[in-house]
Amino acid sequence: MFKSLMKIVCIAAAGLGFYALPAAAVNNCSITSGSVMNIAITIPTLRPASNGTQGTVLGSAEIRAPGISYNCGSNIRNTWRSKYTRPEFSTESTVPNVYQTNIPGLGIRLSWPSSRSAYFPTAYPCNGSCSERADTVKLEFIQTGTIQTGTIPAGEIGKVEVTADTDPGTPLTLMNVVLSSAVDIRPKSCAILTTYQNVDLGSYSVADFASKKITKGDLKEFDLTLDCPATTPVKIAFTGEQSIGAAKGAIKNCETTECAKSVEVKLMSSMGMVLDVTGEKAKATNVGNVTGKKTLKFKAQIVPVDTSKMTPGKVSTYAIFDVYMD
Repeated sequence: MFKSLMKIVCIAAAGLGFYALPAAAVNNCSITSGSVMNIAITIPTLRPASNGTQGTVLGSAEIRAPGISYNCGSNIRNTWRSKYTRPEFSTESTVPNVYQTNIPGLGIRLSWPSSRSAYFPTAYPCNGSCSERADTVKLEFIQTGTIQTGTIPAGEIGKVEVTADTDPGTPLTLMNVVLSSAVDIRPKSCAILTTYQNVDLGSYSVADFASKKITKGDLKEFDLTLDCPATTPVKIAFTGEQSIGAAKGAIKNCETTECAKSVEVKLMSSMGMVLDVTGEKAKATNVGNVTGKKTLKFKAQIVPVDTSKMTPGKVSTYAIFDVYMD
């Protein structure tokens, strides 16, 4: 380049010319519908059996993710890739699709879209204009060996990015997955065999509530199963989000546009006693001594807050339970 310029000067003696080679075109990606999905997940405490069974799900959560559309140019083939963003999550365990965490004996399994078991890390190709329908992000913590006490810090744990397969530009982020709070791991002598479950509360007509044909939903049973190798005194504390002034045991419903308004969910013991849902250990339900495997039964039901303000929609809420072994 320098020699060529000097040759021109010597022959023509007519000024200087500067030029640059044109930059290669890149195929940048963009979101055409929706926005970057920021998924915050909370699993505050895990209390596994230190020598529990490999492959046991110790804690899990599912978070709804909206749909998203994107492209990287007309008829440009692209690929989104999911990945863990922490170096300590880079080693795969002997349990399928489970990666080791910073806690010995504890693995992580993350998927999106969970309906098609797309476990991190993975890749999905597409061509031209592409979309992912609304689905769920599922996080599970899995026992992979003898577990030690420790903490998994809060913060980002995973990411999904898309790039063009040819002449790619800067990766475009489609999703960020974060732990909204640290996960505290405290191995105990008892194993919690029920770590997550959905409770179907039934379907009801708003008109039936308004006319007093029914005043509350049917009682729906759900179980929590423990396995204690030695006799252990056990208490269970439930934590649910409550509205200001809510009655004891009443957990508020979701608040998005598709959620029913003026409806709550009440938790009760198998005998119909309303349970505290503040999560306070002092108010935990005493279930007595547990030896071996024991299934504890509870109940839940839909209750109206103000029937004149009820609207149709879904009822979707949750409660976290802590098991205290003193």
